[in-house]
Amino acid sequence: MDSLLAADAATVAKVAAYWKAMAAYFKKYPADKLFFEVYNEPHASAGGLTTKPKTWWQNVQEQLVAAIRSETTDHYIIVGGEGWNNIEGLLLLQPYNHPKLIYNFHFYDPFLFTHQGAAWVGWEAALNARNVPYPSSPEAVAPVIAQTINQSTKDALSWYGSQRYNIDSLDKWVKLAADWAAQKNVLLICNEFGSYKLYAPRQSRMSYLKDIRTVLEKNKIGWAMWEYDEGFGLIDYTGGNRNNPVLDTDIAAALGLR
Repeated sequence: MDSLLAADAATVAKVAAYWKAMAAYFKKYPADKLFFEVYNEPHASAGGLTTKPKTWWQNVQEQLVAAIRSETTDHYIIVGGEGWNNIEGLLLLQPYNHPKLIYNFHFYDPFLFTHQGAAWVGWEAALNARNVPYPSSPEAVAPVIAQTINQSTKDALSWYGSQRYNIDSLDKWVKLAADWAAQKNVLLICNEFGSYKLYAPRQSRMSYLKDIRTVLEKNKIGWAMWEYDEGFGLIDYTGGNRNNPVLDTDIAAALGLR
């Protein structure tokens, strides 16, 4: 869909018509209970699906917002930037001339930590990474490097350690988005952040989630963690039975929910 949206005006028109119909139906629900989010993680440019710069998304998103606005001016609409809704893409956006918009970004930095062992990311170093600690330092990653066979992962771990990522690093990244929102006088939310838990050291994961939540709140940015359950979640199921959810109280505490 991303490549078509970037290249085909007819596809954009179809998606706009879809949104118009969706808004016409759902506008009956209270505006303080239902928000519309235009599109999750556009990435035609960032993903190499088009040769156009990331700014192709500016006009396309405008058309989709306008389609929703043609049906309701009461409901908030969540919009975001190209590049899987990352901060870089957000900073490229020019605010739209529509009321009740909330600008959104997703946050998964440092990526080697947050996506260690994730099979779908397409980065060999992250795919092969195990037990990557947070915060990072050369000393902290040295034992992990010693146990790692894959050279690209060794190199990535060495770089990761040298950067000494910690809460100050997270704050520096998030502040870019917060400063942009303040300058543009727009509302801002981070509606995805998290750490893939399969191979992440448990204490590191709790520290990371606490740090990023703290940074977002310090910058007065609303947040939602990805996700409730599954690989990034704070819920497990007893014996795999989805009728028996079990809250991870440590993760809930890291999120300030207990």
